[in-house]
Amino acid sequence: MILIKNCLFFTLLLFLFSCNSSSNDAGEYKPPQSMLSEDAVPKEVEEKKDPYQDWERNHGIGPIEAFEFDQPVDSAMVKSGKAVFDTYCILCHKEVEDFIGPPMKDIYKRRTPAWTMNIILNPTEMILNDPIAKQLFIDYNSAPMGYQNISKEDARAMLEYFRTL
Repeated sequence: MILIKNCLFFTLLLFLFSCNSSSNDAGEYKPPQSMLSEDAVPKEVEEKKDPYQDWERNHGIGPIEAFEFDQPVDSAMVKSGKAVFDTYCILCHKEVEDFIGPPMKDIYKRRTPAWTMNIILNPTEMILNDPIAKQLFIDYNSAPMGYQNISKEDARAMLEYFRTL
């Protein structure tokens, strides 16, 4: 009998607290003023940024600080870039679909050419320190992009190949 009384008492308390005066006339919840102050938002939540934000300005970490395509597509370089891609990258990257790593088609709609070269030339440091590379590492099941010892010339040729996809 005491157990039943205690259950009824706690149910009544729960009901009373759920029907507080914090709601307005329209029946919508209106948070207390203390919850609306800026101090109520923890700094770590406030400062957390999307790693993909401002990717257009991100050149990554590595030997390439800036790079823009200033010439039409070079067909000889495309052929060379495809050969390098087929040798070093095809096991993890497909041209137009997700695989172990992201697809290469439309890469320049998602990344800058400088960032793309730096991830090819400096994948380990990029995964450790670049926010976009870190997120890609997480998004693609923590499969790291291995260092392939690709030269700057071969990386540049691959970038030219990616332009044609």
